[in-house]
Amino acid sequence: MKDFKYPKSFPTKEEELFLQMLLSGKDDLPKLWQQWKSRIVFDQLDKAVSKLIPFLYLRLKELNIPDDEIKIIKGVYKHTWYKNLLVMESTKNVISLLSGENIPVILLKGLPLLTNAYKNTGARSVGDADILINPKHVEKAVEIMKARSWEYLYQSTFSQNRFSNPLANKYIKEITFINNQKIQIDMHWNIFLFSFKENKEHPMSYDEVFKHSIDIDLKGIKCKAPCNEDMLIHVIVHGAEQIFLRTLRWVLDAATLIKNTPIDWEFLIERIKQFDVAVELNVAFSYLVKNYSLPVPESFMKELSGLPMKKNKIKEYYRITNNTEFILFGKILYLWHGYWLYERKGNLFTSWYYFFDYACKSLGIKSKRQIPAFIMEKYKQRIGLLLNR
Repeated sequence: MKDFKYPKSFPTKEEELFLQMLLSGKDDLPKLWQQWKSRIVFDQLDKAVSKLIPFLYLRLKELNIPDDEIKIIKGVYKHTWYKNLLVMESTKNVISLLSGENIPVILLKGLPLLTNAYKNTGARSVGDADILINPKHVEKAVEIMKARSWEYLYQSTFSQNRFSNPLANKYIKEITFINNQKIQIDMHWNIFLFSFKENKEHPMSYDEVFKHSIDIDLKGIKCKAPCNEDMLIHVIVHGAEQIFLRTLRWVLDAATLIKNTPIDWEFLIERIKQFDVAVELNVAFSYLVKNYSLPVPESFMKELSGLPMKKNKIKEYYRITNNTEFILFGKILYLWHGYWLYERKGNLFTSWYYFFDYACKSLGIKSKRQIPAFIMEKYKQRIGLLLNR
């Protein structure tokens, strides 16, 4: 296996020790738990680690540690279990509602992982629910959600402008809704953004995922989830992109999928080729195998490392995963990158003028005079996110 440099979005050394404890065998867990407990102040855990405390509780219960010794950890688990139940209940109602209108739903990420891989409602925090629908149903699905008192999470004029015709905006692949219980649902019609060069949807499309999807039961409601191989790809690619609000969950999710669900390794290789994610999966599996004891066949690792990886894809991967631009510039640099490569107008000196028109349309800004107000609003949102990290 090639020796890859791991990006900033991957766990730190201290976080690796925590994850190694979570994924350790029963014989090693007591010692690792004592070592980790002696080094930390529980009330000062960062958000990325604290979201995995429920899984730590389940591991510690294997050691028969009395509840009074881990009462704070048990409390976090029970709170997570209850919040996840609320998310499940709301999501179940939305799935039933959309299915009744002949809009099939594929559940992504957290909820199907809890059901199919963790097999425990409180094993890790889900925060919100992610659903994937066919792009042709987006306008109808949005109307249905709004008619049932689901509102856009971001109520600004700019956000509503962007969502007025979501399929016409190439930089929108999802809309986040929130209800009066503060439950959030991300409605996706693309898992990843479109392919710039061909100006078409990403090869990991709704139709392709649905073709190999599996049936799951969410509190008595039947729905679909990506097959284990597609779920693994989604977890890894999406997880590595998170830098502004960095998460460690992708490591635990990927490890749990590998340990607890059947993986067709040959089919996974075919999907990696089909979806053009050889760079992302090579870096991730190199990291996972090196740092955690996972049952990954050597034959898979050898075949994975032999897949061709273009230099521009490698460069783009590290640009995204080492990126701190989202704190200062939001999506502007990403927009400029796509515009300059594939949709540039004018000459070297005038192309920037047309970029402002392009960016305004993509971001829901109807007039260039509204740009200062848009920037102020975005900075307020980002400051709020930073304060809650």
